[in-house]
Amino acid sequence: MKINTIKLLSLRNDEHFQFNSEHIALINECGANALNIAALFDDYYAHFQEEDAALKKVEKSDYTRLIKDADHIRDGIYSGIVLVNHGNSKHYEPNVKAAATRVNILFDTYGNLSKKPINEQTAAITNIIQDLRGKYAEDVDATGIGGWVDELERTNNIVAKLVKERADETASKVTIVLKEARADVDTAYRAIVERVGAAVIIEGQEKYETYINKLNEIIHRYMQAIKVREGRAKKKHGGDE
Repeated sequence: MKINTIKLLSLRNDEHFQFNSEHIALINECGANALNIAALFDDYYAHFQEEDAALKKVEKSDYTRLIKDADHIRDGIYSGIVLVNHGNSKHYEPNVKAAATRVNILFDTYGNLSKKPINEQTAAITNIIQDLRGKYAEDVDATGIGGWVDELERTNNIVAKLVKERADETASKVTIVLKEARADVDTAYRAIVERVGAAVIIEGQEKYETYINKLNEIIHRYMQAIKVREGRAKKKHGGDE
């Protein structure tokens, strides 16, 4: 009787956390002392808690909320400038009406930006601002929407800055911490598996049979998920080539 192999590196972050969570529950059910792995389990559980904390930092990065709030404000400013300019296209002064009508063509070209992904919105608004301060500069002066253009640029820059900071944070801090935490958990998990495997050889399987059978059931479920994912990836990249 032996514990089956699981591809720990192939588990996604949430799968990795859940697998180890189920394994810890199993050890508590069987008893770490009864399995003669008490010291190893303490080390394993400590690293698991570190992984939990790192995973929560990834999921709850405050930048996500800040970006969402800033994007909402930017959407309001963009909708405002479009609405104001549309009103000016019905202005009683012919020159203002003509200028607003020309600017409307620019806005119509880009359509409803709020439905686009964050980075596409940022790029589109940057282009719009460049046109409003270049090709349409005289029309902006004629319609009096220069203040709106300034505010649109300000809010657009805030979103762009937050997105960059979130990427930097994730790349240089949080992801590295999570990766290291996962590696420590994997090392601790393998130490437990090796200890139980050696104990079975020396003492026999009876004492460890329930633990091994239940752990193998857990491993089977996660390995099935990995195999399905790998099969899809293989099919996507050309089958058995």
